[in-house]
Amino acid sequence: MLPKLYKFRTLHDRNIQSISECSLWFDYAETFNNPFESNHIFDPILQNEFKVMCFSQSSDHPILWSQYGDSFKGMCIEYDLNHYDGEANLNCFKVQYEDDPTRFSLRSTLNLQGSDLSTALFKIKHSNWRYEKEYRWVLHDEELIGNKLYVNKECLSAVILSEHASPDRKLKVLMICQSLGIPVKHAIARQNSCTFEVVN
Repeated sequence: MLPKLYKFRTLHDRNIQSISECSLWFDYAETFNNPFESNHIFDPILQNEFKVMCFSQSSDHPILWSQYGDSFKGMCIEYDLNHYDGEANLNCFKVQYEDDPTRFSLRSTLNLQGSDLSTALFKIKHSNWRYEKEYRWVLHDEELIGNKLYVNKECLSAVILSEHASPDRKLKVLMICQSLGIPVKHAIARQNSCTFEVVN
């Protein structure tokens, strides 16, 4: 059983479209904003065989809102992947954080195949990123057409809008969510505790 998972987004049209079409965007690890991403284990050939979708187990961490949620002017999409009924392998796992990721070498993955291999390749990150509470869904290139995976709408359990999102963008998201029956929540900055609270 997977926990509720979250993806922080800007309110650009392409991200709003991902709600309306119930799609997830998978990409190669080399595109990530972490310059140290899996450089301790990656063979370049293997790196280009798998695409990854990253989530967080947190919906209220201030750094995540700042870094990925357009400086707290964007949104956070809540997913419940336990409802996924598609054909792609639900190879979604919790990232393990290590103070010395270099001790995990590619040699330990040589006898692995399929989802076991992809999990081993993408599971380890440096403990500096522990605050992200990350989960990853990893798919082989052959399981995807391009970068998008379409999921059933039951996987989108809510959309959380920042209180500082622009009114026109908010309205667009609200209308789409209303048409799909997706609940909309709001993230409020609590100045006295320097945290964000998600409210209905």
